[in-house]
Amino acid sequence: MREETSLRGPREVASGLGRKGRRRAIAVLLLLAVLGSIALVIFHAVAPPPHQLCHSKSASRTNCWALIAKSPLQDRARGAFAWTGEELLYWGGYRVQGGAGPTYSRDGYAYDPRRNSWRRLASIPRSGFAHTTVWTGSDVLVWGGSISEAEPATGNGFAYDVKADRWRVLPPAPIVSRKGHVAIWTGREMLVWGGAGSSVFDDGAAYNPRSNDWRMLSRSPLKARYEATAVWTGRDMLIWGGVGAATYGDGAAYDPAANSWRLLPQAPLGARSGQSAVWTGHEMLVWGGIGVSSVLGDGAKYDPIANRWRSVPPAMVAGRSGHVALWSGREMIIWGGLGSGATLDDGAAFDPIREQWNLLPAAPLQSRTNQAAAWDGSEVLIFGGTTGADRGTLGDGAVYRPLKH
Repeated sequence: MREETSLRGPREVASGLGRKGRRRAIAVLLLLAVLGSIALVIFHAVAPPPHQLCHSKSASRTNCWALIAKSPLQDRARGAFAWTGEELLYWGGYRVQGGAGPTYSRDGYAYDPRRNSWRRLASIPRSGFAHTTVWTGSDVLVWGGSISEAEPATGNGFAYDVKADRWRVLPPAPIVSRKGHVAIWTGREMLVWGGAGSSVFDDGAAYNPRSNDWRMLSRSPLKARYEATAVWTGRDMLIWGGVGAATYGDGAAYDPAANSWRLLPQAPLGARSGQSAVWTGHEMLVWGGIGVSSVLGDGAKYDPIANRWRSVPPAMVAGRSGHVALWSGREMIIWGGLGSGATLDDGAAFDPIREQWNLLPAAPLQSRTNQAAAWDGSEVLIFGGTTGADRGTLGDGAVYRPLKH
């Protein structure tokens, strides 16, 4: 005879037993309910908090944030900063307090993520903001920017020797003072191009620290612009986008060895400025920015060997400009920035091999733009910035440890 099975509830099970059996069944059910409640309490006690905080700098936990030590810089934005491989160096910038106008500074400090501590640096020779900075392997090169919003752009440049904790003045550049330009380090020279000052520029120059002199770059095929993006491929400087007489969606490659330019093919992206760009080791990833009429959240990648663009999948976050965008060795990590009229406090990571985006956990930082940021080899480091339209400045920071796959 075939046995029949059925799924019955607790009351049905109890009714099929004797009085003693029913009491036992009810007792077991009550015990299971109590144990389940205890387990639920334990789960909530050990579950990660909403901000996914790392509880120790030495912990192996990933996909989490940790606040960094309070900075003696207090609140600051748009200063000169550089990552040396060991420390984040930061000078100058401006502060806004209590609705008063901005004040500009010359002081500097270095943050060491291994010790979670700050140390004082020699002050930069000139206060100001919106400089460009590059790290040469021994010195930080600072050029351009403005002394204040009321003053015109400057063409002054300085070099900071980390070991000697000392600044020196660079010789005058053969190009006009400006800000909003691009600057990259080739391993031999600092290349500067574009920007705006007394007008919008389409020229550039290269500074060689060994010979302590400048040379002009050959004439560019690009129209004058500022707020473009640039990356170094190991051979060429790739420049894309920007704004001038119009908003642009074109780009070019500059070869410093041949002192020559070539135009890039048309990208599958609309014209924009203020976008981010990172070099992955074989492609330039461009994302976000401000278009002709809106903030943008799309992106594409350019392969210089194939001389070809490809679109990337839609991001999981809103479009923005002025955001963090760093290459971790495996992903482009974006965070913060300015969206449609408001600063943002979220982020995502894009893996170009898997063609996949992942959301970052919520950060223990308020929304901001114009922050300093660096990749320290294992973490994204963020410091300072502004709160947006009211231009209030911030003095806190955090590190994010990416998710390990």
